[in-house]
Amino acid sequence: NTTEELRITGESVIFEQDFKKLKNLVKTSTGKQFSNTRNMASGSLILLDNQKFSQRKVRFIAFNVEYGFPEIDSLSDCYTKLNNLGFSVVPYVSVPIDVTEEEMTQITLELKDLAEELGLPYDGIILRYDSRSYGKSLGRTEKFYKDMIAYKFENDWYETTLTNIEWNTSRNGLVIPTAIFEEVNIEGVKINRATLNNLKFIKDLKLHVGDTIAISRRNEVIPYVERNYTNHDKVEENLIPKICPTCGKILSQVRDFLVCTNTTCRAQIIGKIEYFASKGAMNIEGLSEATIKTFVDKGWISKPVDLYHL
Repeated sequence: NTTEELRITGESVIFEQDFKKLKNLVKTSTGKQFSNTRNMASGSLILLDNQKFSQRKVRFIAFNVEYGFPEIDSLSDCYTKLNNLGFSVVPYVSVPIDVTEEEMTQITLELKDLAEELGLPYDGIILRYDSRSYGKSLGRTEKFYKDMIAYKFENDWYETTLTNIEWNTSRNGLVIPTAIFEEVNIEGVKINRATLNNLKFIKDLKLHVGDTIAISRRNEVIPYVERNYTNHDKVEENLIPKICPTCGKILSQVRDFLVCTNTTCRAQIIGKIEYFASKGAMNIEGLSEATIKTFVDKGWISKPVDLYHL
């Protein structure tokens, strides 16, 4: 036992062997099957029923001591103490400061083998200093500590054929490109579209309809176009629109983005009202996207405040 204040950072995970047993028994809130352990774990954390949650086999894996054990400077010694207190700790090995590239490669492979043996989901490793005091002295950015380096493993790539690029205008006027391709099945998830980020991304890939492209799921979640296997000198010109796909007004280019500057654009109006009514904003229950579109098309609303005058 410990009576001192202790603040631990970790991650909630479902092991692969538990996921295989649960995936046919546990469904999402919409009645669908969970596609992977990450989705099932995150979906389980929002459950309000403790009994249902306990059936999901969610485990907490500690990877850092944010506060506590002031007498211990070694992070690995902290892990040992956490183990003694009953916590599960992320698998780790000690690496000498003069480690060679060949040795680091071997250590990486051993950690991957260990994670697979344990059935622990993973997408990379983190290299960090063992000294807590030295690590703390390096400071941190807004999101990350500066005493560590994350190394992400490459995702598996799947070949498919690009059939189109779909452009949609967002609430802030940005016209977002999405790749549409022949469906691929990645780890049980059927995927036929992926965001293309911006104009530079499309031009660098030199995309044409009919190209053979490589798709992955980065971090086991986000569909991503990794490569174009078909050689072209430049992108197909008619794939990049000159007018807004919603209102038909001429688009402007701001750096690597296309922008619709028409403030009366239907897509922007609907997007702004959807955002206003969303859970993270006013949380107006029962006001669906379809209902908002109907109200806008009938001319009943054109801005968020109009909802209060219906």
